[in-house]
Amino acid sequence: MNIGKTIKRLRREQNMTQEKLADYLNISPQAVSRWENGLAMPDLHLIPIIANLFEVTTDLLFGLDNTDVNAAIEIIIQKSADLESAQDKNEKSLSLLRNGVAKYPNNWLMKSELVQKLYTTYAAYHAELEPTFLDEAVKLCEEILDNCTVDNYRYSTIEILSAIYSSRGETDKALAVVNRFPSSCITADKIRIALCRDNEKIDLIKDNIITYTDALCQRLRALAFCDAYSAEEKIVLLNKIVGIYGALLENEADRGTELMCDVHRYASVIYAELGDTANTIKELDASVTILEKLLDTPTVSPSLIRREYGVFDTIDKTETTDVYYLAEELLYKLGHKRYAFLIEDADFISLLERLEYIVG
Repeated sequence: MNIGKTIKRLRREQNMTQEKLADYLNISPQAVSRWENGLAMPDLHLIPIIANLFEVTTDLLFGLDNTDVNAAIEIIIQKSADLESAQDKNEKSLSLLRNGVAKYPNNWLMKSELVQKLYTTYAAYHAELEPTFLDEAVKLCEEILDNCTVDNYRYSTIEILSAIYSSRGETDKALAVVNRFPSSCITADKIRIALCRDNEKIDLIKDNIITYTDALCQRLRALAFCDAYSAEEKIVLLNKIVGIYGALLENEADRGTELMCDVHRYASVIYAELGDTANTIKELDASVTILEKLLDTPTVSPSLIRREYGVFDTIDKTETTDVYYLAEELLYKLGHKRYAFLIEDADFISLLERLEYIVG
């Protein structure tokens, strides 16, 4: 084990001088030289700082194979997804990620996954959780924004932190966080498309279509949540989402599965509040049917727009959509008192049985 050699390699990979590294760490260049020559070790309190600076784990600093570390982290994340459950409000899933963060405290992917899980858990079960549940997520978000330099993690963190502040009625804080986003990427996409050629150009255009379509439909759904609209107007907005996806994509299973399930479920909420049994059942049936189709025919045939599918390619959609978790979550939400008037309805009972079958 020679942490000095690792520091030397990482420093050279970033074209950093010993003097510059010493300046970052507020130590002398001679101290850095002694580390790299194997004559001394960094003080323990500097280890996580050095790891953060080079965006590596402390394991890697001590000579452990980074490939093994990355594999271990991926296993933790996958196991966490497998443990998602409405029964314990994702507590086992969250516990696994918390242990992962404790073991790999300098890994931004690990921390970002925990933030995401905390937020989605609160979104799903907030009525049964303490108001302070998201304090842990806020602390992690601030740490990521203060120290992480990886754009993907920063952008997802900004989105989640602004949503948390907004949910707490702290609009000024939410706007301040949103302002940390770079300016719109639409201009950059337009230029990239103009510069690209052949298949690369086609792939980029497809990416843009799907990205902006998903964004448009997300905003339509947000409109449907606004109290300024009547129940009838909200239904119209939700149907526009269904229509947009239907016009663009040839296969139902090829559309935004989670969003589409949620659109139909929210429509069922509106109809349930109106006491409209037939349409409540109809919308719930549409949501359950989407999940059943993914299980019955998980392989999606070619699409003209989805980038990942070539002319003769297929893809297992269940690899990117957790059908079982979505079914379990829907089953949990159908236990809400708003659906109590359907408790003896034969069609509603059938829907519950179909979801229980999916969940297994």
